[in-house]
Amino acid sequence: MSVTLAGARCDKANFQNADLSNSYIASTDFYNANLCGANFSTCIGINEARFEGASYNSKTKWPIGFDPKRKGAIRNKAIISSNLHTQNQKQCYGRLQNLTKQ
Repeated sequence: MSVTLAGARCDKANFQNADLSNSYIASTDFYNANLCGANFSTCIGINEARFEGASYNSKTKWPIGFDPKRKGAIRNKAIISSNLHTQNQKQCYGRLQNLTKQ
């Protein structure tokens, strides 16, 4: 999937198993987001994205040479219920859906 999330506030959103390959994510804020199993393998602008407190696991795919720990992401962090973060998630996904319809 290829989308543009540049500058989006996706803090506390649930991206579990999301395919963000080939997406433009520069300046996207993934603060405390669930990234377990997500595919970032060919993202553009990943070094400019923010990952502080975001959780990921062994199934999360990163670009070769990218170190999510250096960007503040936490491996195998306990997943917080997405019900607690519905508003932020809707805002981020709303932008994602609008962009994929264009």
